[in-house]
This record gives sequence, structure tokens and C-alpha cells, in this order.
Amino acid sequence: MIIGSENFVLIGALLLFVAVLAGKVAYRFGAPALLLFLGVGMLFGWKFISYNSVEMTQFIGMIALCIILFSGGMDTKYSEIRPILVPGVVMGPRGGSPKAPRGGGVVVGGWAPGGGAG
Repeated sequence: MIIGSENFVLIGALLLFVAVLAGKVAYRFGAPALLLFLGVGMLFGWKFISYNSVEMTQFIGMIALCIILFSGGMDTKYSEIRPILVPGVVMGPRGGSPKAPRGGGVVVGGWAPGGGAG
């Protein structure tokens, strides 16, 4: 099936409609809306939308990730962040700092954890 401009707009409108319905359902049941959006994407991606463009897939994924991160940032209130801000700032470097040299070793030297070359 060749996706023309008309079909592209139709599929986009259908996906948007289903996403809005999923958001309403998620709000009613108290579930995260992004979880239902992922389910809608998996449902429509399974033998409904098929194309063989790796570049287009990467582009769509990057745009979707930007929207998800922007939405999460705009929906979060400072009062929700304040109780966990100090533990997050203290524990973040403790978890990331030991892993950084190991990751750098994998990238630069080809060293793989567990022995052997990457």
C-alpha cells in the first residue's frame, strides 16, 4: 500500500482521535495517559501502518520523544518535585559516577564488561 497525502492525513486524524479517546479513558481510570498512547501506537503499528523507511521511523520517534518529554515537564508541578529534589540531587551522581568510566572504556577502548573485546 502506498501512503499518499490523503491517506497520511486520514491515518493521522484517526490516530489523533484514538489518542484523545485513550487519554480520556486513562484520566477516568487514573492510569498514565502515556501508557495508553504506547498501547495505541503498538496496536496501530501492528500490520496496519507499514513502511520501510528507517529515517522516517527515527524522525517520528524523535518527535514523539520530544512531545512526551515536553508534556511531562509541563504537567509536573514544583510542589511534586520538591520532596524528592534533594535525594535525587544527592543520589544521582552516586549512581552515575561509577558507571561513567566503565561506559567510556567501552566506547574508547572496546572493553566489554564481563571480559573480551567489544
